[in-house]
Amino acid sequence: MKRALVGVALVLCSPCLLGQAGKPVDVAAWRADIRTLARELPHRHPGPFVRISQAQWDSAVTAFERRLPALNRNQVLVGVLRLVALVGDAHTAVEPDPTLGLRYYPVELYSFDDGLFVRRADSSAVQVFQLNTRVYPRSANTFDSLGEALLAAGRRDDAIAAYRHAIEVEPGFPPSVQALQRLGVR
Repeated sequence: MKRALVGVALVLCSPCLLGQAGKPVDVAAWRADIRTLARELPHRHPGPFVRISQAQWDSAVTAFERRLPALNRNQVLVGVLRLVALVGDAHTAVEPDPTLGLRYYPVELYSFDDGLFVRRADSSAVQVFQLNTRVYPRSANTFDSLGEALLAAGRRDDAIAAYRHAIEVEPGFPPSVQALQRLGVR
């Protein structure tokens, strides 16, 4: 996780967002949103064309726009998410408006080069990780994972305690030692 965290969050605000999943979409409104995404993502992202070329991006946008009239709302949403995923990094995402009624898992994991990490967690995810430490109290990994979830949920002091407990269970447990170092804690 040594990479700088870069987030590109474009909120798609068209009235067509509120339509039903199976009903036709407002193609003009979605086309405007997609053009905004196509223009703003490369402008706001520090390196959008590292894993794909600009020509590939432009081609994907054009192909998606051509398919719009045949798509329902959910298909369009997935298409937008796919476009953003073309950038190919873990820090670029579309955060859909909460009024869409989309459901998310309470924890978001990502496999970075240096391991699997919790990127985001809410309180229900933390509860699952806490339960896991009770089921596997002799596993340093369960306490390390709890630390990641607590940190992602904004509970730094509790995360530090979980990392320290992981090191008590398994002295020198590398992921927890590294996490404490990233936090500037000894």
